[in-house]
Amino acid sequence: MPTLVYGNRVPLYRQVAQALRQRVRTGVYAAGRPLPTMRALALEYGVSVYAIQKAIYELEKERVVVTHHGKGIMVMEEKPCDQAAILFGMIEPYEHFMGFEGQIIRMAEEVFNQRNDFMVTRSSAGRAERERAIAEHYVKNGVKGLIVWPVENDPNGPFFTELAKTVPVVVIDRDVKNCAVPKIFYDLVRAGRNFCQYLLGPMKRRRLLVLMDTLDISPYHDFTAGLQQAAAQLGRKADVIIKPVPASELSGHFSVGDFSRVPKLAAQIEKWLRAEGCDAVFCYQDEFIDYVLTETGLYDRFPGLQMATMVTRDIYSRSQKFNQSHVLTGVLDQSKLIQTAANLLQDAVYGRIPPKDMPPIQVELVKDGAKIKVVPP
Repeated sequence: MPTLVYGNRVPLYRQVAQALRQRVRTGVYAAGRPLPTMRALALEYGVSVYAIQKAIYELEKERVVVTHHGKGIMVMEEKPCDQAAILFGMIEPYEHFMGFEGQIIRMAEEVFNQRNDFMVTRSSAGRAERERAIAEHYVKNGVKGLIVWPVENDPNGPFFTELAKTVPVVVIDRDVKNCAVPKIFYDLVRAGRNFCQYLLGPMKRRRLLVLMDTLDISPYHDFTAGLQQAAAQLGRKADVIIKPVPASELSGHFSVGDFSRVPKLAAQIEKWLRAEGCDAVFCYQDEFIDYVLTETGLYDRFPGLQMATMVTRDIYSRSQKFNQSHVLTGVLDQSKLIQTAANLLQDAVYGRIPPKDMPPIQVELVKDGAKIKVVPP
């Protein structure tokens, strides 16, 4: 009997799918030939028929197998499998010179490559009219599903609602007003509460300075709302000081080696820290924390200062000093964000299952490599 690991973080049906996938690749199950029946596979692997059904469904989405009534589950012929690959599209708002854009593109390509489908990605460069033009171009050229990472204050909600009648559309990361399509977000209200509760609670910080990006998007509004909710619950509204900073704008400058505005910003933040008596500071962008607080030596001038920020899972591009500063981090799993959107699109295309809103993705709180569980007051 093949060995499955019970209690593994990988569900049993996915372990079965991986084992079957490997058998197809090694020729144990030849192209054009049937697999054993689901009941036989269930007995062989020691799992339920339902687990086998889920494993087969995953392989069908990847075009590894196809179910024919009367013939059973057939391994796809190599040539038809190649021809069966479907084209999906993604629109994101970041400029081409920003390193984060390249990371997103690689993640999206990897997600769809694993499924033997194709993904094309284009940048709207933060412009709503370009976002519409790219979407229309995609559909005219055969894209069967679309992931949209919206621009700031995106007015294209009605446009995407109408477009979704032609191809499935999923919005990720940010909200779009008047847009009746499925959306996948992080639970940033909860993340804001967790940061505030942990910093002002177990970490016993006196006052928290929040350097909030001036970009007008829903994730920042949600995070700020969570901070304020927690501060109110703790009876410490006055101990959370929110100041605006152009963090996203500066990210573009950092990407091309322009740090000319850093000294002035560092000086302003130092004034805020001293004037408000803060011993903790949060900024959503980790590179802002790195370049403006650690690289300038500002962090060193405030012994005991606790820095906090967001980081992207599996992307470690910050300086050695940043990584040695015991920064409290919220971990954003961008790959999971795209993976969840891909699941909805492929279910819609392959399984004719209409996309739907998904539960928000939780943000892990981590310090010095250890996950932190925050208990509400």
